[in-house]
Amino acid sequence: NIAYVSNEYGAFVQNSWKFQLGDDLLTIVTGLRAAFKSSNNQFVASPRIRLSYKPDWKTDALFRIAVGYYYQPPFFKEMVGPQGDFYPEMKAQEAIHYLVGGDVFLRMWDRPFKFSYDLYYKDLRKVIPYIVDNVKLQYFPNQTAHGFSTGLEFKLNGEFIKNTESWVSLAFLKTMEDIDGDNYGWIRRPTDQLVNFGLFVQDYLPWDETIKMFIAMNYGSSIPSNTPGDQRNNNYVLPLPSYQRMDIGISKALYNKENHESKPWIISNLWVGIEVLNVLDNYNYI
Repeated sequence: NIAYVSNEYGAFVQNSWKFQLGDDLLTIVTGLRAAFKSSNNQFVASPRIRLSYKPDWKTDALFRIAVGYYYQPPFFKEMVGPQGDFYPEMKAQEAIHYLVGGDVFLRMWDRPFKFSYDLYYKDLRKVIPYIVDNVKLQYFPNQTAHGFSTGLEFKLNGEFIKNTESWVSLAFLKTMEDIDGDNYGWIRRPTDQLVNFGLFVQDYLPWDETIKMFIAMNYGSSIPSNTPGDQRNNNYVLPLPSYQRMDIGISKALYNKENHESKPWIISNLWVGIEVLNVLDNYNYI
């Protein structure tokens, strides 16, 4: 039996400044998160800053830049190896995050839309290698690695159908790591999925807006998986097939407070619905 006792302390401070540059607006948000963990006797401080610029344009737009140095003190599951060996003195993971992105607020077909985009790069200076073992994350606390994650994300949401909220998203990702001292070089991280596409569309019956239907679709390209018993010190991975799924649902509004002002309930809205998940019966692997 092992007795594990750890005292953890944390604090966070944040402030923001707004500057009027003519008709434009510049917002600066800075923050600092500090933590101390007695089991590894480590004090860490994670500073971050975000700049947002809103120009006075006919089309509403917001541009943002952010950077931060992040420490992640280990959780209990990250200290336990595959054989049950325990590493209570493990130090925090650390990474530098860079982000450039923005939002554009549009009107198409005389309806509101919001288009968001983000380009990011994460310099993974020290991480704990892990694999996905069925539905469990198995960490290897006796190893350390360095790596990177970089990607580009787009999302458009708004009233594709009038008076309903829908969205479509597209994301690209590449993430690799190099385990220190194993001489195998760069390998794919378990979350290395190049393409991810999502779509969610709602509609309603033209003669009865209280009956709605939605379609949700998701596609994810191949991700790596490891052989059983892998110790995460080799480059032998098995790519899983792409993930494909479509769900549909239909719902009916039974009560709406706005339509029953004479007899208001304590409940403002009441809906009943049914959903069919993975309606195309795709065989997806984990």
